[in-house]
Amino acid sequence: MLTRDYWRLLHALSVMIAVAMLGIVIYLQIVEFVMPCLFCIDLRLITIAYGLTCLLALVHKPGRWGRTLYSWLGIFYSVLAIAISAYILWLQKQPSDVVTACGQGIGAELIDWPFGETLMLLFAAYGECATVTWTLWGYSLAVLSLCGFIGLLLFEIIKYRMVKRRDDQRFML
Repeated sequence: MLTRDYWRLLHALSVMIAVAMLGIVIYLQIVEFVMPCLFCIDLRLITIAYGLTCLLALVHKPGRWGRTLYSWLGIFYSVLAIAISAYILWLQKQPSDVVTACGQGIGAELIDWPFGETLMLLFAAYGECATVTWTLWGYSLAVLSLCGFIGLLLFEIIKYRMVKRRDDQRFML
């Protein structure tokens, strides 16, 4: 049975994971001088939004519907980050003559362009993002980010299933 204290513990763990992910990329930028591409900045913004959502869930102590909403938000952020990480990885696998120069990140595009044009610009080929500047054990940062966000997605699905199972047990009694 999922108690509220256990639920809060899971969200505290989610906040710590988001802070750790941000800490790693900031370390890489400041100490290792790995400059992020604009899609990497977008991944940071999504990670910040994920962490803030989990922090809000931790402080809020939501009921059944709130826990479901926070789980779905976590799943949404994870899927969005997986899509962007996979796209960066796809860009890195393209031949260098196919990929063009990098454009604005999504934050600037949403301000300057209508939403439909932003989506078209977002998935145009960006050259700066296709450059592998740092690896760990032979894996690029895009691969490691993709694995991390898949792990977050699995964690959020487990949290959602726990909420769903508790709700199903309550209604069966």
